[in-house]
Amino acid sequence: MTGQPERDNFKNYGAFLADSLWKASVYSVLAYSFILLLLVVVGAAVWVGAVSVPEFHPR
Repeated sequence: MTGQPERDNFKNYGAFLADSLWKASVYSVLAYSFILLLLVVVGAAVWVGAVSVPEFHPR
């Protein structure tokens, strides 16, 4: 029964690593979703004409 504490430590570290990776993936999905939403809002503002961008839309 000498290998049990090492096995428990390894399982705890694996659980901690999996939890950290899960949180990182959730935060990255939220961040990319926010960036996409921001780009949609900016694109809609340019398309509607609320924001003037003369460099890209010369008149």
